[in-house]
Amino acid sequence: MPKVLIIEDDKVMATTLKRFLEAEAFEGVEDYVVELVDHADAGLARARNESFDVVITDLHLQGDFGSPDGLRIINDLHAAKPQLPIILMTADSETRFAIEAIKLGAYEYVLKEAQQFVINLLSAVTQAVDSYRRMSEPVGFGHATTARHAIIGTSRVMQQVYKDIGRFAATPVTVLVQGETGTGKELVARALQQHSSRKDQPYVTINCVAIPETLLESELFGHERGAFTGADVRRIGRFEQAHGGTIFLDEIGDMTSGTQAKLLEFCRKIHLPARQQRSPAVDIRIIAATHRDLPAAIRENKFREDLYYRLNVGAIHLPPLRDRPEDIPHC
Repeated sequence: MPKVLIIEDDKVMATTLKRFLEAEAFEGVEDYVVELVDHADAGLARARNESFDVVITDLHLQGDFGSPDGLRIINDLHAAKPQLPIILMTADSETRFAIEAIKLGAYEYVLKEAQQFVINLLSAVTQAVDSYRRMSEPVGFGHATTARHAIIGTSRVMQQVYKDIGRFAATPVTVLVQGETGTGKELVARALQQHSSRKDQPYVTINCVAIPETLLESELFGHERGAFTGADVRRIGRFEQAHGGTIFLDEIGDMTSGTQAKLLEFCRKIHLPARQQRSPAVDIRIIAATHRDLPAAIRENKFREDLYYRLNVGAIHLPPLRDRPEDIPHC
């Protein structure tokens, strides 16, 4: 069951958050546990030595690290457990600490001074736990009984899919997974990550349909303070958060033309030789997926052809079940 560690030396705040999360975050899950620690050193030790789904830490804590202790926890814990989501809470008006936290490997930061602080924290925890479970839940192959989440099918076309996963997982190439809704594109992406050399590094997923069009570019690439209405702080994008690991862009075919252009520019940048980089490169592996017919979208000027070829270095096509009836008994 989901298990959360809160490192907070304000006992009133810690107790309040514990009660709220246990009551609201995962309603109906009996064994959901929230553990509290009020000291930086003890919190880091527990997070390293025990199993948690997410760690929440305050920026300023009692400890021997020096100030701010929360950044040291993030730095050391991320180095020890790169996939473990770490959420920073801060009331500090200097948002540079929050930005630094993301650069050091934090999954998210939440400002205590925000009007909806507790709601924002709940949202971050829920997403973090879901993300961590996606990374740690093994993807099975062949039969539905082989794993709780499995890519089902033993037909010839599915055998080819398994071969493609094995071939592309061993290389750092960008992969485009295509198939109708419900064919298992997200499971293929997870299998590629789990069988790659980056399996112990961050795995960030973005559903390009679920995020409003006006916010998707900011979510992916970040934004500067004041870049648009409501941008009260500078934000690091998901690409930079996935540094060292893998990012999965689901429903890539639904991106606007402006976001497509930004993504193309980013893809070109990460493939430049180091000597040509104007700034430190972000080391990530991109896996994209779509249910749309991208060649048709290109002909209709709805998708950039140059971006398609950047993403389609390795291609995996998932056929629908109606095209492989021999797999129906396995479902």
